[in-house]
Amino acid sequence: MKNKTQINKKLKIFSRTDLNGIIEGIDLAISFSLLPFLSIYFFYPAEQFNSIIYMLLITCLSLFVRPIVIPLVLSLKKKITINHGALYLIIIPFCYLCPIVIPYESFLSDINIVLIIISRLLIGFTFAVNNNIFNEFSSENISKFYNSKYFLFPIIGVFIGLIFSVFLNQLFSNSELSSEGWKLGYIFMITISLSIYFIFYWKKKQSSFLIIEREDLYNNFNFMKVFKTLLENIYFLIPLLFIYFFSMSHWLPRAVLSENTFFLDISLIYIMLILIAAIFLNFIFDLIGKEKVYMYFCIFGIIISLLLFISYSYKSSYAISLLHFFISIISSLSIPLYLINIKKFQKKNNLLNIYFLLNIPFLIISLLIPLAVYYLMIDIIMYKMFYVLMSVIFLMSLIGKKISYKEIIKKGI
Repeated sequence: MKNKTQINKKLKIFSRTDLNGIIEGIDLAISFSLLPFLSIYFFYPAEQFNSIIYMLLITCLSLFVRPIVIPLVLSLKKKITINHGALYLIIIPFCYLCPIVIPYESFLSDINIVLIIISRLLIGFTFAVNNNIFNEFSSENISKFYNSKYFLFPIIGVFIGLIFSVFLNQLFSNSELSSEGWKLGYIFMITISLSIYFIFYWKKKQSSFLIIEREDLYNNFNFMKVFKTLLENIYFLIPLLFIYFFSMSHWLPRAVLSENTFFLDISLIYIMLILIAAIFLNFIFDLIGKEKVYMYFCIFGIIISLLLFISYSYKSSYAISLLHFFISIISSLSIPLYLINIKKFQKKNNLLNIYFLLNIPFLIISLLIPLAVYYLMIDIIMYKMFYVLMSVIFLMSLIGKKISYKEIIKKGI
């Protein structure tokens, strides 16, 4: 590969760019936890139902745009240079400054909406080019615990962002947050990004950057291979959705039908279970071997999901807690399996294949979240169907694995 980097070539446990994950997690928590206040500010006097959906669609633009960013830039240029220090100093603060500089006035409402859209698109661009795994694979400088860091730091960022959101909710009333108080969340993000720059990049002789050239990105590109691998690992959507809904659990139960409130009241203990279990399972799976674990995991998921579907007879707090616990267990298994599979995928594929594999799940999530919230606002959850859906997801994963295995055998022959 012609990709070059000025990062130290020695394997590291942690590096400065690992902080990208913390920034991403804080953005996730603050953007989704403050969403109802943002919706009132940007879309008043629209009805709350409509304004929340509009604001959710805008917020999800940062997820939707991620797979498009680098291919789009390289269609216009021969190469792209990613300077991490400049991202912290210029782009990230600019993203959060845009929506707060113009005061709210009725005649400026359209400008404010345009600015928040630009902000979310640029944030999606920043996180796409700052993806830790993609950067390490591109520079062939894969750290020892790259896969643990990939989910550890974003979840830590989610905790930091939610703690700050709770602080804002205690400091201001709902009306104050809906008018100007939410801006403190964005000021917090500006402060964090500038602090990271000045602490870790200021006065560094060699600023960390990565060069990605067009010929390297498109060499041996095979989207069908990416699609099959995504199908094989579709279970990864479960922990992503669960964590995103956890980020909205402070306000979403009050915005949906009363029958759906219990499911959306996700306890912190389940996220802690995902974090702790995933870290330990990551090392265990490395020792056992991914192939064996994968088959047991999918079969286990199908059998347990169907058994819980059959035994589920009524809605109660215990039944919903069991569902949350089951999702947490599945999520803690899914994350390390997915990341181990990415490392295996990286050895035989080009940069664009890896880039799509890492970012297309976020595009899917950006479509699923608004649809799911819309459904929760207009219809009652059929809790039994969660288990059917999860069994279907695991079955799809097995089908994807079977397709990939047949292709390997065919090429071997």
